[in-house]
Amino acid sequence: MRSRRLGTVPQPLRKPVEVWDGHRTIPTSRFGSDHWHLLLHLQESGSVRRKHWRDGPTLLADAELHGHTDYDVIRDLAAADLVHPFMEERRLSSAGRVVRAELVEHLRGGGNFSNFRADVVVTRLAS
Repeated sequence: MRSRRLGTVPQPLRKPVEVWDGHRTIPTSRFGSDHWHLLLHLQESGSVRRKHWRDGPTLLADAELHGHTDYDVIRDLAAADLVHPFMEERRLSSAGRVVRAELVEHLRGGGNFSNFRADVVVTRLAS
């Protein structure tokens, strides 16, 4: 039986890095913790407190997306019909309220942003 060398630390797992092209929207199947974090903290008034805005790459389900801001995340949520952008105000759509409620239940049940799968919820809503 081979023994492991003491002091050997495995390399941390890291998601692949992508650079956003500035045009395409991200499908719900690729939404990651940053999309769900912003949806969760979107107030009914349509505002997001500044402390919930994030800097750095957008974390997707399968990659880190560089050049993609929280404003782009809002556009992705709008393209998925989870948020209705109106001028500078954003309101949750009826589907957005359902997905947000599912997200809250998922988090209360011990889940986290990175393993929440809204594409299942969105598919169920479309049926």
